[in-house]
This record gives sequence, structure tokens and C-alpha cells, in this order.
Amino acid sequence: MKTLIVLLLSASCACAQFRQLSGSSGSVAGSASSPVLSSTALAGQPVVGDASGGAFGTRGGMMSIFEETVISLDVPEEAVSLPTEFAFEQNYPNPFNPSTTFRFSLPRTALASLVIYDELGRTVGTVFERELAAGTHSVQFNSPAHMSSGIYFAVFRAGEFQQVRKMLLMK
Repeated sequence: MKTLIVLLLSASCACAQFRQLSGSSGSVAGSASSPVLSSTALAGQPVVGDASGGAFGTRGGMMSIFEETVISLDVPEEAVSLPTEFAFEQNYPNPFNPSTTFRFSLPRTALASLVIYDELGRTVGTVFERELAAGTHSVQFNSPAHMSSGIYFAVFRAGEFQQVRKMLLMK
């Protein structure tokens, strides 16, 4: 039995894939995460056990977190796929007060802009105007204090793509 324990201890010490974080009880919080594991432990809590590759425990007033590095080859396809076309979704919430969120997708890097106009076509504000990488993005618009309740138009442009969304500010 002693030989088996020594072998297990030797194997865990020789493996560079593990690291230990520790500190004194009452002042330490730990967190371990990987593509397949995300756990948090606070000192003083009963956290002994196994959590899909990570072991957590308390010993003699000390909290220890053992974190195993996991490399996953099973990445969901939607996590790595880029949009195939430009898209500009309706803002939410709508009606809004005082802020709203816009989501949009770019199939490739493009110079993009989002400009807010009032009913008379006057520019109220430019949310952004810059080059953005391909992917799905979201941006929050906070209405300035001078904007009154009413209908506004959000115009999104990226490359040759342009789309308008109607939005309602209710104060």
C-alpha cells in the first residue's frame, strides 16, 4: 500500500499539467476553469471532491485548488463558425429608456458604423464608426439627456451592406 501511494504522489508531481493554488483560511477564494470546467471555491466552505478533472479541498486551515489543464478537441461548430452574411438585428429592448442593445454580424472584416437619426433625418449621434473583425457583435447605445421621447432610426452600414431599424425612446 505504501508503494502505491508513493507512485501516485510521484506521478502527480512529475505531471506539469497540474498546478496548486493555496492560501490561508478566511481570506482566499479560488477559481479554476477550462473549456470544459468552471468552478469557484471559497475558503471555509466544504469543497472536498472531484469536479470533472479538478480536485478541491481544505487541509489544516488551508484551502487548496488543483487545476488540471484540459485541451478539448470537441469544440462545438457554432463556436468557431463565422457568419455567412451581414445582419443587423432589431434593438432590444424596444421601446427603450435610456439604453438599448444592437446585435449585428459581419462575415468578414469591414469598416462599420451605427448612426442614430431623428424623424427629420438629423444625426442624433454616432454609436461607432470603425473597422471591425468578422463575427457577431453587440453594442449598447445610451441615449443622451437631450434626446426626447419619440421615434428614431438606427442606420447600420458595413461595406456595401446597409440596414435601418426603427426604435422608440420612451422617457
